Amino acid sequence: MRRIVVLLVILSAAVFVGTATSAGAKAGGAPLQVRVITATATTAGTWDPSQFAAYSAVSKQMGWKLQIGEAVPYGEADQMLDRWGAGKADIVFSTDNGFETHMLAAAKKYPGTLWVTMSDLSTTNGLANVAAYSVNWCEVGFVEGVAGALVSKTHMISAVESIPILPTSKTLAGMKIGAEVAVPGTKVTGQIVGGFDGGPSAEVASNLISKGADVLFAVATGGASPAIAARAQQLGKLYVGSYGDESRFAPKATVTSAVLKFGLGYVAVAKQRQSGTFKPGIIRKGVADGYISLTAFRLGKTAQEAQAAAILKNLVAGKYAAQMAKCQAATK
Repeated sequence: MRRIVVLLVILSAAVFVGTATSAGAKAGGAPLQVRVITATATTAGTWDPSQFAAYSAVSKQMGWKLQIGEAVPYGEADQMLDRWGAGKADIVFSTDNGFETHMLAAAKKYPGTLWVTMSDLSTTNGLANVAAYSVNWCEVGFVEGVAGALVSKTHMISAVESIPILPTSKTLAGMKIGAEVAVPGTKVTGQIVGGFDGGPSAEVASNLISKGADVLFAVATGGASPAIAARAQQLGKLYVGSYGDESRFAPKATVTSAVLKFGLGYVAVAKQRQSGTFKPGIIRKGVADGYISLTAFRLGKTAQEAQAAAILKNLVAGKYAAQMAKCQAATK
């Protein structure tokens, strides 16, 4: 079982004075009480370290009083969220869609707190204190599927998936669309690990390779992406990174990475809390907004990079709008 680690950052009085009228402070000058819950460690992989860098920078800039519940098992989330709600936290951020039901339950119980997921949600349940700020996961999958299909020799590309949550299903659905656009007939498969641990994730990677996949992806795997990339490299296959440049994990295997722009929502929600203008709902950003992109292709795959760029240009132009709409509708 993953261990709960709570980090408490207490800002100095000098910082409070400097930010009393900023968006990070309440009208009376007191700092915003902000909480963040994560499912994986803030030092493992790419997703949570990138989120950590984003909200830590905003916290420092705005003078939040920040607490982090790190690597919290889903089964223990209610207790932590209940404590934060009862303690009258101003904002609770979640970096993981797997907390959706827990966040919605807490939001209903504690309407005075804003409950914001920094990933996708299937619904806000009509609650006025709930929002999600997310990349378009169908487009993340599309981008990765395009890249993988273009560099695959076996025309089989496969995703190591952590658990069955919304970003997982949307990514795989989008991946199938992107692969078919890039190289018609490419087979896209995925296998659920059942958790975020590196060892089991690497074994799933080996299994997918044994079935013919020559390009692997880590989908919503938290801190396990280094193990997946390393296994691809060990077995002489290719890897397409997720969420940030992951070439450092397997430099001889990583062709490119789908890079996300983190930080969407942290500043906006803080400003809305301070001004009393919170906007509930689900906000998604994609390729056209500059929130999803591919790193330069490596390992001599420059021709495929140009092909991918042309396809993404068509995506932005709306050429694949019908297919992408089906992805969103089928995986809500």
